[in-house]
Amino acid sequence: MIVVVWLVIGLVVGVIASFAELRLPLTGGKGWLLVIIEAVTAALVGGWLGSLVLSRYYSPATALWVAILIVTIANLLPRVIRRSA
Repeated sequence: MIVVVWLVIGLVVGVIASFAELRLPLTGGKGWLLVIIEAVTAALVGGWLGSLVLSRYYSPATALWVAILIVTIANLLPRVIRRSA
């Protein structure tokens, strides 16, 4: 049941990131879908790690923060590297 919470967290983070246009420039028209898939995957991994390391009660918060960090870093890092070059 907690996995459904992680999936919803990832979906919400992915939709917000997609509306904020945090997409990789090379993805084209399907970039919004890749961002949502990336966020859901990051939330699942973060929730799983949070439940292993902390406990079941802290895993949704860990899933949220891991999803936010992964989506932000993965989609903004190429822009920063391109601007500095």
